[in-house]
Amino acid sequence: MKLRIVQVGLGKWGRNWFQEILRRHRAAEVVAFVDPSDEALATARGDGGIEPARCFASLGAALRAVKADALVITASLPAHVPACRAGLAEGLHVLVEKPFVLREREARELAAMARKRKRLLMVSQNYRFYPSVRAVQKLVREERLGAVGAIAIDFRRYANGRPRKHAHFQLEEPLLRDMAVHQMDLVRAVLGREAREVLCWSHNPPWSRFAESPSASALLDFGGGVHVNYCGSWIAHEAQTPWAGLWTVECARGAIVWSSRGDDADEWVRIHRLGGAFRSVKLPKLRAVDRAGAFAHFVQCVEEHVEPETSARDNAQTIRLVNALIASAKSRRAVRL
Repeated sequence: MKLRIVQVGLGKWGRNWFQEILRRHRAAEVVAFVDPSDEALATARGDGGIEPARCFASLGAALRAVKADALVITASLPAHVPACRAGLAEGLHVLVEKPFVLREREARELAAMARKRKRLLMVSQNYRFYPSVRAVQKLVREERLGAVGAIAIDFRRYANGRPRKHAHFQLEEPLLRDMAVHQMDLVRAVLGREAREVLCWSHNPPWSRFAESPSASALLDFGGGVHVNYCGSWIAHEAQTPWAGLWTVECARGAIVWSSRGDDADEWVRIHRLGGAFRSVKLPKLRAVDRAGAFAHFVQCVEEHVEPETSARDNAQTIRLVNALIASAKSRRAVRL
C-alpha cells in the first residue's frame, strides 16, 4: 500500500523535491500539491508530472478534496508551523524541511502535538543520511581511537555572486540559521550529547551582499572535556568545502578526518593513529542518501510505527543550539544552554 502524500510548497526547491525524491519512491504517491502562489502553481503544472487537478491554493482545500496519510512540507520557513499544525490536526504524519522552526518553544509544542495524536513529525536533516556520517558515528561510539576531545569544522562556500535581490541575501543570520543548522545537527549526531555553552562571533564585511552576517566563528562546549571549533562562511572566495564541511575529530589515540555531501571524491573518512599513517575507512553502503535517505527513513518509520532519528523532539535540541549561537553572535557574549 502506498503512502498518500500532500506536498506543501511548490517553489523551485519544492518542485525539485517532487521530481527527484517523491515521485521516485515506490511506496509513495503524491495525491495533492499546495501553494498559495498562482505563479508557483502555474509553473508546477507545466513542470511535468504534476496534474492541474491535483493543485490547490490552500492546504484546507486540498485536505477536503483528497484522502491522505502524510504531509511533506517543502515551503519556506514561515509556513512550517501552520502547515505542521494543520497536518497533525488532520491526523497526518508530517515530514518538514529544515530549518524546522524559529523557536525551540514551537518545536516542542509541535512535538507534543504529534505525540498526543500518535503521529510522526520528522525534520529532513538530510546531511545525516550519508555513508561517511554513519562511519564516523560508529568510530566515535565504539571509541576506536579513544575518547573524543575536540572537533574542528570548516565550511566555506561562495554565494555572494547572486543577483542583489536574491531572497538568500535577506535571511536572518543566513549562515547560522540556514547552513550551520546542518553542521550543528551533525555534531549532535556524531557526539551523541548536547552542548552546554557557546560563544559565537559573526561578521558581515562591506563587500557582502547579505543583509546580515554570512560568516561566523564559534566555540562550543559539549561537556566532559569535549570542545567544538566551528568556522563557516558564505563569502569564501577560495578553497570551497563540501556542503557538510571539512571535519577533524581529535581523539585520545589519534584523529578522524572526514567530509561529506560533495561529489563522489568528497565522501571519505580517514583515521590517523598516533605514530602511524592516514588510513581510509571503508564506508557502509546505504540504499538511499541525502533527501532520498531522509524520505526513505520517514516512510520506514511510518510503516513500523517508530520515532524517526530526526524527530521534532530531537530537532528541538538542534534549534536550541542554533538559537544559542545566534544570541551569542548578537550579544558578543557566551550563552549557556
